[in-house]
Amino acid sequence: MQQLKKDPSIIITRVDKGNITTVLDKEWYDNKINKMLEDEETYKRLKTNPTASTMKYVNKFINNLLESNKVTKEASVRLKISDATTTRLYGIPKSHKENIPLRPRVSFTDSPTDGLAKELSSLLKPLTGKSKHHVRNSSDFASSLTHELL
Repeated sequence: MQQLKKDPSIIITRVDKGNITTVLDKEWYDNKINKMLEDEETYKRLKTNPTASTMKYVNKFINNLLESNKVTKEASVRLKISDATTTRLYGIPKSHKENIPLRPRVSFTDSPTDGLAKELSSLLKPLTGKSKHHVRNSSDFASSLTHELL
């Protein structure tokens, strides 16, 4: 596996369904991603990278929260990000479908909003599962439907 990881002509990734790892030809993968990005109804080409301006906006927003005493100094430090990276698009192969399309995924790790997203997640986590409208998984959903129909 270590030898395969060193080969620049391939990509090692997981597939969309199941716990399966696959090896893809990099040229094939790049062509699939580029073809996906040609869809102008779904994707829009930007003239400039918005990362720096978004980071500046988010940090200004957090400073306003701090000044109005809506967050503590410690929270503002947690929420801000000083060296944000651009979000990254990648595709996960749908090996169970014809022509193996890619399911687009965007990584927001270390993006300008990463700190805010983590904080919001930690605030919402205790509320998860407390509502009668929450379902844990498809089996739980099917069970709740059965109970509703009885």
